[in-house]
Amino acid sequence: MGISQTLDPKTKPLPKGGDQRIALIGGGPASISCACFLARLGYKDITVYEKEKYLGGLR
Repeated sequence: MGISQTLDPKTKPLPKGGDQRIALIGGGPASISCACFLARLGYKDITVYEKEKYLGGLR
């Protein structure tokens, strides 16, 4: 996919600076993966909402 494991300081800034607020509903595998990829792309304000007391879903 061409996305590094960490945010490279030399990466070009996102079009709006990555300051948008992002909310992910549910703490299952898809949301956790999405949050990781968004962070690697430079987004800074990511919140995962989960109703249970644990993340990961698939009880």
